[in-house]
Amino acid sequence: MLGILFFSALWGASEAGLGGVLYRAHVPHSSVPLTIIAFVILSIARIYFPQKGSSTLIGSVAMLYKFLNTPFFACHLLAIFLLGVSYDLVFGLFKLTQAKACGYQELSEAKARDYKVAAPLRLHEKIAATFRLRGSGYAFSSREEGSSCWVNIRNRALFGLVTTYVGYILFALTITYVFRYHYWVEEGIPRILRYVGISGTMAGLGNTIFVPISLHLGQALRGRAVNPFEFKPTLAGGGVCLITLGLWILGVMRYLGVTRYF
Repeated sequence: MLGILFFSALWGASEAGLGGVLYRAHVPHSSVPLTIIAFVILSIARIYFPQKGSSTLIGSVAMLYKFLNTPFFACHLLAIFLLGVSYDLVFGLFKLTQAKACGYQELSEAKARDYKVAAPLRLHEKIAATFRLRGSGYAFSSREEGSSCWVNIRNRALFGLVTTYVGYILFALTITYVFRYHYWVEEGIPRILRYVGISGTMAGLGNTIFVPISLHLGQALRGRAVNPFEFKPTLAGGGVCLITLGLWILGVMRYLGVTRYF
């Protein structure tokens, strides 16, 4: 739970801080840098929390943080939530597709945790592949060069691009045809195409770079350092606790109007 609160607060703070500045200044395509930051946070968080639905949960709590810190704009909150949903959705599809394409069997997390060791699998008669369980979830490796799947940088870049488009399309369709927000309904399809085609493409291209970097960074941190989200007396864990507590206290104080007296 500590990790969820930590990553949610970071995401919510970026939306409330940077997002507030961009929206007040009426900067064109303000959603682009916010989406890239969101995906950086979600990618690192995914390494520590590979469970299904973790990104949606982080997005939901980030909505709460933004709600506490900024005037109410339902469309902004909806966008945050749908980015988390799209990350979960596409991540699951990519993981399943890549595993099947390489001929791997995926063990359930519970079984993998029980076995504790890698289960040797055969890709064909001449290729020996190894299934490894890491703290970041599942990772695949093979003795044949080029046969790695999810860890492949190209696939990660493609994942960032596709997920961005899915998030933008989900938001545009939902805000227009489900919630029927007049600002979107009045312009209809042309506005949807501009939003997805321009802002979505800009954010998607950015995420083809930042998502692979963030996933790699998360794996490096997870593999070389103590997990700071476990309740253990460590320097890293203490720092995460202080940052998380500080962000949420600040958020609640701003909601209650306490900070205006300082």
